[in-house]
Amino acid sequence: MQKNTIREEIFNRNGYNERGLILQTHYHQGEEDLEYLKISLAQLEVGREPAENLKKAENFIKKADSEDADIIVFPEMLMRIADNSFSAADHTSTLDSGFPLQLANLARWYRITVCAGVWEQSADPQKAYNTAVVFAANGELLARYRKLHLFDAQAVRESDLMLAGAEPPPLFSVAGFNIGLGICYDLRFPEHFRYLSAKGAELILLPAAWYSGKIKEEIWLTLLRARAIENLCFIAGADLTGSQFSGRSAAFDPAGMPLADAGRAETLITFTASKKRLREIRSALSALTHRRHDIFM
Repeated sequence: MQKNTIREEIFNRNGYNERGLILQTHYHQGEEDLEYLKISLAQLEVGREPAENLKKAENFIKKADSEDADIIVFPEMLMRIADNSFSAADHTSTLDSGFPLQLANLARWYRITVCAGVWEQSADPQKAYNTAVVFAANGELLARYRKLHLFDAQAVRESDLMLAGAEPPPLFSVAGFNIGLGICYDLRFPEHFRYLSAKGAELILLPAAWYSGKIKEEIWLTLLRARAIENLCFIAGADLTGSQFSGRSAAFDPAGMPLADAGRAETLITFTASKKRLREIRSALSALTHRRHDIFM
């Protein structure tokens, strides 16, 4: 890990930077906190045409709705693939217009919380924010997270197209479950997830475009499982698939037990996060309460 990739100005030594924190509550199944939350992960290929990607997304939302999911999570770059034809000037929008607005409308129409990766306009016309948005079932923006760690490795230079975020990841609530966000490459930075855990995250969602390559699938699954175990929370990653990407969207419980794995095909997988299971694991091993705040972040 290169020292200059660690976002020390965001995840400060105490881990309690308040900037950018979003706390809202949305109830999909009535007005009471739920013991169980049903989460669908959409694994798909995306192309250059946002309209086509949106049609595909709606089909996945319909399926998640038919399975009574509370949340559907789409991959990073759902709006459009970031290939050599991508232009921040031509292929971005504000979060209240264009592709994001249409996602919000779908969330409202199907009464389901939608999490997805979009391209958000920035002050630099040559670069976009790589943003994960969460729209509540009433269509309102529940959370927004701009990717902090840009992937400049293996012949990919995201910083040529994107601006890194400058705020810590948000925590939001759906039916009483505290949920955090990350995007793809963030998975390699444990302080990102420890920050969310310290804020009270019980579930962390990770839209991703994890590039394929030798043992890349195993790295992806190993890191997802590790983040779940070390933070005693549910972790779910929704990945792109196709020739460039690994697929293997997956979810793990707070003990690192696998809950779902999509393989490589386009598919929807659904799992359930249980408060009871969370309490049992945290009661059996209260590692989060043993942290040495006086020594480490």
